[in-house]
Amino acid sequence: MCIICDKLPLQGLTTLECVDCERLTTIPIIKGLQTLICHGCPNLESIPYIEGLQTLSCTSCCNLNSIPRISGLLTLICTDNKRLPSIPIISGLQTLDCYGCPSLKKKIPHIKGLQTIDCPSCDQLESIPCIEGLQSLTCSGCDELADIPSIKSLHTLECSECNSIEEIPFIEELRVLDCSQCSELTTIPEMTNLQELDCSNCDKLQSAPYVYLGVYPNHMIRQGNKMISI
Repeated sequence: MCIICDKLPLQGLTTLECVDCERLTTIPIIKGLQTLICHGCPNLESIPYIEGLQTLSCTSCCNLNSIPRISGLLTLICTDNKRLPSIPIISGLQTLDCYGCPSLKKKIPHIKGLQTIDCPSCDQLESIPCIEGLQSLTCSGCDELADIPSIKSLHTLECSECNSIEEIPFIEELRVLDCSQCSELTTIPEMTNLQELDCSNCDKLQSAPYVYLGVYPNHMIRQGNKMISI
């Protein structure tokens, strides 16, 4: 059942969820809507500008080719959209999740105030912006991504299986780093706040922090010129 396709009353809705609706082609503008969730709607091509919308989740909509620039949107989840070419600059956005968007062209835009970026498995992604205040970055499986920006505020970095990355930059506040299975990675700098490190299966790794048993349990330590699991 889809309340849009079945032409049921929409006035007063604050949350709208449309799941696996093959008939859905458009979303009407609903005044006062705060949360919009569209999942598995194969004929949905675009989302309208809805003033006041705070959360937009539009996942696995295979023909979706644009996202509106909704000022004040806090959370944008647009995972597994094969035709989505770009992310707009959305003032006020705090969380961006664009996992598995293979058509996403070259870069994530610089969005001031963004705190979390999840963009793994974006095959054409080449760069991540240096966003002051960003706390969490997940960009695993982005083969064209060659550089990680040095973002002082970053606490968590997951960049496993990024096979163009040769070095991890010094990031002062970094606490969690997963750079496993990065085939070209050679260097990880000493970072005094680092608490968790996984650099397993990095065959070319030559320089990495000394990680002591009891400080970083269940991760990797350096032994001579090799990294070993503990």
